[in-house]
Amino acid sequence: PFELVFFSNTHSNFYGYDQVNTVGIDGNKLFIGGTFPRVNGEQQPHLAAVDKVTGVLEPSDDKKIYGEVNTLLVNGGYIFVGGYIIGHLGTTIKNGIAALDETTGAGIPGWTDQIPPPPEDEYYEDLDFHYQDGRMYYYLNISDGTTLLGALNSDNGSVINTWSVTVNHHLNAWAFSDNTLYLADQGIDAMTINGQSRERFAAVDLETGALLPFTINFPLALDEHYITSLAVSNNALYVAGAFSFTN
Repeated sequence: PFELVFFSNTHSNFYGYDQVNTVGIDGNKLFIGGTFPRVNGEQQPHLAAVDKVTGVLEPSDDKKIYGEVNTLLVNGGYIFVGGYIIGHLGTTIKNGIAALDETTGAGIPGWTDQIPPPPEDEYYEDLDFHYQDGRMYYYLNISDGTTLLGALNSDNGSVINTWSVTVNHHLNAWAFSDNTLYLADQGIDAMTINGQSRERFAAVDLETGALLPFTINFPLALDEHYITSLAVSNNALYVAGAFSFTN
C-alpha cells in the first residue's frame, strides 16, 4: 500500500516546488527532505517522516522547517538537515543546518552550527555531512572553487578546531571507514589538500585531519568525466561515475 505524493495545487505552476531532494532511514521510519509543501495532501513542508512499510505520515509540527532541505542525516537520535534553511521552530539556524530530535522533530536546545562563514563576496554552492563517533563531519563547496572540510561536536554544533582540511577543488564524493575519510574531487588535474598534491583522490585521518599517503595506483580516464560516489566496505574502496581505466 506504500505511496507518497508530493504536490500542491496552490503551487502547481512552480517547477520543482514538489521536489524530493534527500532521504534517510532509521528503524521503521523513512525521513524525506525537499521543497514540497504537502505529503499525500497533508501540510508537511520540506521535511517529513513516514512509516517505511506503509507510507503513513508520522504526526509532527506542520511548520517545522522554513526553506529548502537538500540533505539530511539520521543518526545518534538526531536528524541533521541542511540546505537553504532560514528557520525552524525551537532552534537557531546559522549556516543552513539544523539539528532535530529524531523522535519528536523538535530542535535540539542549545545546538547551533558554528561552521565558519564563506570568504567575503563568496557563498556555499552545496554541502554534505556525515555523523560518526560523536562528530558531524561536513564539506562545503565554495563559489570560489575551493572546499572547506571540518567537524562539529554533535551535541552543540561547536567546531572541533583540531580537525580542519582545505582543498583547492570542489568535491564530488566522499566515503568514511572507521578511521579514514576518502575524497574525490571535481577537477581534471591534481588537487591540493593541506598544501600537498593528490591526483583526484585523497585520504585524510579522521582523528587529526592529516593527509595520508593513499593514492589510486591505476590511471583513470577522467578528462571530460567525473566521479559521482564513493563507498568503503571490507577494506575495499568502491568508485562510481563516468570514467574508464586501464591496469
